[in-house]
Amino acid sequence: MSRGPMRGTSARPRLPEDSRLLREHRCCRAVNIRAQSRSVRQFLRVALLLGRQVDREPDDVHAEPYRRMIADLTKTHCEPTLDQRLAASRRPQRSPVMYQTWRELLFLHWRFPAEVLQAVLPPGLTLDTFDGAGWLGVVPFFMRNVRPKWCPPVPGISNFLELNLRTYAFDEKGRPGVWFLSLDANRKLAVWAARKFFGLPYRNAIMHADWNRRTGHVRYTCQRHGTPARLTCRYEYEPAAPAATAVPGTLEFFLIERYFLFAQTPAGLQIGQVHHTPYEISPANLLHWDEHLIELGKLPLPERRPDHALISRGVTVEIFPLTPV
Repeated sequence: MSRGPMRGTSARPRLPEDSRLLREHRCCRAVNIRAQSRSVRQFLRVALLLGRQVDREPDDVHAEPYRRMIADLTKTHCEPTLDQRLAASRRPQRSPVMYQTWRELLFLHWRFPAEVLQAVLPPGLTLDTFDGAGWLGVVPFFMRNVRPKWCPPVPGISNFLELNLRTYAFDEKGRPGVWFLSLDANRKLAVWAARKFFGLPYRNAIMHADWNRRTGHVRYTCQRHGTPARLTCRYEYEPAAPAATAVPGTLEFFLIERYFLFAQTPAGLQIGQVHHTPYEISPANLLHWDEHLIELGKLPLPERRPDHALISRGVTVEIFPLTPV
């Protein structure tokens, strides 16, 4: 014989499954809100403490833990993972719009203040860093066999020289790419087409290069139209060791293996993709270099040799159309 509820009490009805889930969801949401509030309060306390430390003694070592806590609290959560960087090299399942060959590339890079480079990026992009440092790149190379997918290479049009000034960024989806501060080329049609159809900051320039096929030795000059002769960029370089592909996760991989580019167009911020086999790279024997391209970009001069210098003999590239970020 079953007993009813005791006097003075009432039987608590069993919640349906969906009601229990709703209650659990509300509890989790409350916990998250409390956690977020604690993070905000912690951020404000740390900012206050850091301000006091810096006001008292800017070089005080006791302020460093607070700086690290500030950085951790404000760090974006969409920084690309290694898997995302590797995935960027996969060929898109769509048709390219152009084909190009990039030859005899020199990759010069300087470690650069992150706050300076972040300031030149448009809204929607975050500076991509390696071990907390920003990187500024100068890349001279030979453009060969440039053509739309429906047209063969045209002599006198499809081959030219290019020199770009670049840094690295990622968008809100964590896609790592290149942000070009400038691109110089000695083919007016190429400059016009790239500005019109890709929104890239190309400039016309007078450029010359000599290449020794046997040794890989290159002499390269570029004077942008409308700039004084003293700002002519000059590079001389050759391979210093056998070539190999970059190991994922290394600085070389971070700097070289880039398959997305960003462009500010009249339609807004856009992203494009390229596809090619991984670069085979070797250390560069850098015989001559200058900082004139950085000066033209109105950035602070590093006033030192590049922190990193690599050479690649080149890759064949498919270019895919821009899409909104």
